[in-house]
Amino acid sequence: MKKTKKLVLALFAALCITSVVPVAAAVPGTVTAEAATQNGVCKSSDGSWYYYKNGVIQTNYTGFQKNSNGWWYISKGKVSFGTNSVIKGTVNGTTGWWYVKGGKV
Repeated sequence: MKKTKKLVLALFAALCITSVVPVAAAVPGTVTAEAATQNGVCKSSDGSWYYYKNGVIQTNYTGFQKNSNGWWYISKGKVSFGTNSVIKGTVNGTTGWWYVKGGKV
């Protein structure tokens, strides 16, 4: 009985060690095959929009960036869709106060 119990525990431990849990591309500071070619404001596999530079989410960045849908307010590397305010920053080379609604300038 003891041998069987030890065998079951050993098999369970082996499964835990060799099991791989996929990491989403949205984990800040990681580069996956999906994100490796991303630059600018892009949608991640988790459905969120992030500001990427060389495939890495720029979690230290807060400001304005654009993509094909227009200019967006980025807070800590993520498009801030909940932001409705007037924010100072640079858009298309012009520094000023910008009206942001739903994260979009």
